[in-house]
Parts: sequence; C-alpha cells; structure tokens
Amino acid sequence: MRVEKYVKIKNELRRLEDLNKAVKKYKIRRGTAFSILVQKKVSYVRRNYRKFERRAEEILEYWEANKAFPSWLKLPPAMKLRLLFKAMGMSKKRIAKVLKNPEEFGEFEDLIYDAIYRDYVYSPIATENLAARGKIGEKIVENYLRMRGVDFISEREIQGDKTPDFLIQEEMKIRGRVVRWIESKSMFGDIFAYEDNLRQFEKYSSEFGEGIVIFWHGFLDVLKDKDFLIISDIGYSSREKRFLKDMIVTITDDGEFSWKGGEEIRSGKFVKELIRFFKSCSTSIAAEEKMVVKKALEKFGYVVIA
Repeated sequence: MRVEKYVKIKNELRRLEDLNKAVKKYKIRRGTAFSILVQKKVSYVRRNYRKFERRAEEILEYWEANKAFPSWLKLPPAMKLRLLFKAMGMSKKRIAKVLKNPEEFGEFEDLIYDAIYRDYVYSPIATENLAARGKIGEKIVENYLRMRGVDFISEREIQGDKTPDFLIQEEMKIRGRVVRWIESKSMFGDIFAYEDNLRQFEKYSSEFGEGIVIFWHGFLDVLKDKDFLIISDIGYSSREKRFLKDMIVTITDDGEFSWKGGEEIRSGKFVKELIRFFKSCSTSIAAEEKMVVKKALEKFGYVVIA
C-alpha cells in the first residue's frame, strides 16, 4: 500500500463504525481496515498511558465527586476503568476478574458492561479476539505447509529463545526464494510494526537463513525486503482466511463451537462464552439465539452471517 493512501485511511478511521466506509472507499479488505484502526488505538495508548497513570488519584477524586470520568482522560473504556480500579486499591488479578464478572461489582456493573462491548482493543473479549486472529494466521500457514507436504517445526515445538513461528526442515521455494523460516503477523505492516520487529526478523535470518514475514493485512510499499521476503498472503482460500481477512463469522445450527445459552449479552456467563469462542479459534458458531450472538460479534468488527 502506498504511504499516501495509508495515511488517508488511518486519519479517517476513528471508530469501529468507520470500517464499512473505508472498505468501500479505498477498496481494502475489512481485516486491513480493522488492523489499521486497532494499531492506531494501541499506538495512542502506548504514547499517553503513563501520563494518565500519574494522575490516577485525580481520576479517583473526580469520580467520587461526579460519578464520571474527567473530560481530559482520553483512553479506551476498559483502560479508563483499569486506572480507576487501580486508584481504588484493586490488584491486577482483582481488576481482571471484575472486568469478566460485572455482577460482582454492582456499583460499576453498567459501566463495566459498556466497556466490555465498546472497547474492541482492551476489553477481556477484545484481547482474546486479537489473540485468536494471530493464532488463525498461524493455522493458515500450518495448513498450507501440510498440504504441500513440507517438513517443518512449529514455534511451540522448538526449545530455546524466541524463534520463528515455523522453521522449514527441507528446501522450499516461495516466489523464487528458498525459505528457511516463516513468521506470521496478524497486523498491518506499517513503519512502527516493521521497526518494532526488525531486530527479531534479522536475528532469524542470521541464525536460519532467508525467510518470509507475512503481514496478513497488507504492508507499506516502502518497507524493504532484506534477508526475508515480506508478503501479505499465503495458502489457499478457506474459512480461516475469510475470518481473518474479511472478518466473516457464520452462525449455524451445527458448528465448530456451540453456544446454547439463552442469556442476553449482559451476563457474566455470556461474556465467558464469547471469550471461550475466541480462545477456540473457531470461525463459525452454532447458536440457538442467533441474533444475540450476532449483535455481540458485530461489536468487535465482524460481519456475521446468520
């Protein structure tokens, strides 16, 4: 992607509701728009969180006086709550539990549910979703290698320091280059994503030879191949790839993951089930209450076919 186009997309993406417009206007895939938006939010939080953290006592005082957050606190909903709860003396473990079980903290129940479903980056469901998207990218690569009959070792099988997602054990060529390792990144390859990981990529090349980095949601055309090739796709059409790149989830009567509860989305049980769905790395879900599940998944950017 050209830098000029990327800058325009990034500037116009301010909230989840902007995804449809960006996809149509710039002819990009939904996963790309979502990734750019999420990385924009993460970058902002990294730059600004500490200055807000230093004012945690002010946040608590303002809350106690007004039962609201100060207007200067510009953070995603779940991060605002984490700062407030920390100022109230809660441990990280307690905060994590409360954010998954709003009923246990009655005074804040409505606020917690609001954060759970409005924060598509830092809420407990959001973090599991982002983790699942990374694992599904790796699953696509693994399926591709198995279908090609390539002998490989995955990261979870390798002992030692940080290693690539896949080490290739025999000669394999992709786009004319012999590949010894593959790293899967479920993100858009902007300058920051590239530079944050460059030392890691160069270490892999030094130790194992040439490799491939997959930025599943595209990358800037100014990024340079070194001893590794940068690509944005590999493998064959699949449900996993539609889930990752087009953010499509299918709700069926029978599926990989089954949700049979009747609760509305404002229940601790439903929150846990949605977290469990993303942890399962499924791309479809069987549900009796289809509209309830559809409503919940749409809050995290998905196009739901029910």
